[in-house]
Amino acid sequence: MNKQFHAAVEVADKATDGAQQALHAAKTIAGSEAYRKYNWIHSAPVRNAAGNFRGMVISSRWKAVFHFAEDALKPVERVALFASLAVNIAKSKDEVDQILASQDNWAFKGARLSAQVSSVCLRTSLGVVPAGAHLLALSLGGYLRLADMAGLHRAATWNRALQSLDTDLDTTFDTVTDGNNIYLSVNKIVLTR
Repeated sequence: MNKQFHAAVEVADKATDGAQQALHAAKTIAGSEAYRKYNWIHSAPVRNAAGNFRGMVISSRWKAVFHFAEDALKPVERVALFASLAVNIAKSKDEVDQILASQDNWAFKGARLSAQVSSVCLRTSLGVVPAGAHLLALSLGGYLRLADMAGLHRAATWNRALQSLDTDLDTTFDTVTDGNNIYLSVNKIVLTR
């Protein structure tokens, strides 16, 4: 049951993430097509009431797509946030079960469970950091592989260093946001004062 639930939540998370990216791309394309681009229209005689080009629509069809994508993106963001929260709760289930099964008194269990809640919240709210860093590393890695094929010999070394940095960032994020580490850090600070 637990594995099926976890798999279903991850599938929902990936689906909402894909939908969110598709709607963001549609919004970006529609926005660039619907509104005037500033760099090529500087010498145009037509301006809006404020004397600039902001908000001047070139294509009402693309404007409709832009507004539709903007309205459709809001619920997808909420679903993606909820799916991310569910994934992080499912990931912490084993640690919560260990805490509940321990022989500690309920004061210690409550403190450790509180640290797990903090861990889930941090991973949900800051999960965009390692994901963004991974996408950046993936993109730069592609350019470095192209540079390596073009004959830049140090590009392969740089790519390995970049991938290592990406792995280190993921590991550090997992270590810093781990519930047990949060519990130990808080206790260390409280006990030393």
